[in-house]
Amino acid sequence: DGVILTGFGKEEIPLEKIDFWHEVVPVLDHVKERKIPMLASCWGSHAALHRYHNIGKHCDMTDKISGAFEQKVTAPHHPLMKGLNETIAMPVSRYGRSSDQEIEGNSNLVVLARSAETGTAIVTDIDGDVLYLTGHPEYNRSSLPAEYFRDIETGTPHLRVPKNIFQYDVPRR
Repeated sequence: DGVILTGFGKEEIPLEKIDFWHEVVPVLDHVKERKIPMLASCWGSHAALHRYHNIGKHCDMTDKISGAFEQKVTAPHHPLMKGLNETIAMPVSRYGRSSDQEIEGNSNLVVLARSAETGTAIVTDIDGDVLYLTGHPEYNRSSLPAEYFRDIETGTPHLRVPKNIFQYDVPRR
């Protein structure tokens, strides 16, 4: 058994200002107290990193970062990364980010993959109970284009064409 904590469409809002944050905290505490394995993806990774390790979630990105980005595997001998290439592609779509400096400076965390462009991508607790994925490895090839066109239709501000998705970065429906 395990827990999956996923995204939330309003990730530009600070965690404590989300109206259901007070409901998420006891669930995270329950998971940690009972050492239930957890996969935390996108917003879920920022929420769990904040709750478990006091890692700040920053909502200071002006533009949404979106696209498929190459991530360098930084711990190739870790059991979760064995057999992977030196770099892996991960879809990313977000306004917020967790502090790379705080993550890398935390002795209870192991950075498994990261990129200069998007920062920390895959992190685990030293005990391996939580896997934090700041991107969207679950996305298929149509997810980012669909999200991009949805954002255009809803008037999402500070939107850029997702990188490495459209041929010549010219979106077409």
